[in-house]
Amino acid sequence: MKGHTHEDVDQLFSRFGKKLSTNNVVTVKDLLSLFKESYTPTPETVLLDSMFNVREWLKTINPSLRNISNPHIFVIVKNGKGDVVLRYKHWSRDTEWKPSKDPNKGIVMLTADVLIPTVPPDYVPSSPDNVDIERLKRDIPKYIDNSRVVTDAQRSWWAEFFSNSAETYGVGPAKSSTWLLDDLQLIKERGITRAEHTDNQHPTVQDQEVPNPCSVAAQMNEMVQGQLGDIPEVYTGSYVKPSGIISVDNIWDHVIVDGFVAVSLEGYKNVPVIAKVVKTETETVTIHYWKGSWNKKWQPWLLSNGDPWTDVLPKDCVYLTAFELIDGKLQPDTKRQMRTFLKQAMKD
Repeated sequence: MKGHTHEDVDQLFSRFGKKLSTNNVVTVKDLLSLFKESYTPTPETVLLDSMFNVREWLKTINPSLRNISNPHIFVIVKNGKGDVVLRYKHWSRDTEWKPSKDPNKGIVMLTADVLIPTVPPDYVPSSPDNVDIERLKRDIPKYIDNSRVVTDAQRSWWAEFFSNSAETYGVGPAKSSTWLLDDLQLIKERGITRAEHTDNQHPTVQDQEVPNPCSVAAQMNEMVQGQLGDIPEVYTGSYVKPSGIISVDNIWDHVIVDGFVAVSLEGYKNVPVIAKVVKTETETVTIHYWKGSWNKKWQPWLLSNGDPWTDVLPKDCVYLTAFELIDGKLQPDTKRQMRTFLKQAMKD
């Protein structure tokens, strides 16, 4: 879908989905034909029989980028040192590039002295274990042999598919001596540009009226920022597990009746204590204890006479709120936050 926006792709597959809902698709050939019929201009369809394993080919030189899916604006350039660096902005209205204002101090993607592989990559190996051919051979005839809507051509397609299955899911093609990157380099060396291949000229940035992000009203900018969560910064190297802790100016503002809270009690520094809020006062909170453990289900704690076990605590005892149980258990993120607090409480 080169040259198309995300909205274009969404629209295409929306039309394709509507077409699928009103037509029978028995073979892969049917699927490709229906895809071409579902949209204007007519998309091209190609059934791939091989794919280059570019990921493994670049593995030795490609940095492991983390949180790369969060920002929205990117630029990749060669800096003054000859390094290829990545710079980004979270939003198009942002005025400064990250991780630095200095164009030469981006996230290094490739160093100037990197040794890029010169041989073509291998093909992605076939995955026959993901396709139960024997089961398909057993089940498909049950559906198509006695069907009134399946045509002879569709039956022939399946017969040909089964006869060629060993070749399709067998050893892949021989490794190529050249590949697309070689062709692209050759085109560049010959000085052939995209403009020489097409008459569809797109307006340049200078030709378009570009809104100035600095002109956005401060009140509007504050409103938008308030609706957005923090976007984690992009980095390279080993994965660093986020703490998952959400800081708020005043946790008391988020305590609501019938909501869960985690409370800190003397003598319970290494075990979780949670409860539901019954009532809030200016300086205290009335809670109904629940019983459970880190990995087991929680349930309301009742006294021997069947009454709920309630307590009135100072509001400062509450250290976590606005969390929910899933199937009666603490969620992983909730447990991380509670353990972080209790670990620090034991040090104090």
